[in-house]
Amino acid sequence: QDARATPQATRKDRTRIKELERELLRGFSGK
Repeated sequence: QDARATPQATRKDRTRIKELERELLRGFSGK
């Protein structure tokens, strides 16, 4: 719960989501 409230964790999660989205878009483009 504490980690969730931490702004740093949110920033890291946001970056991770962005990376995952990029990977998904790349995969679709490849196909």
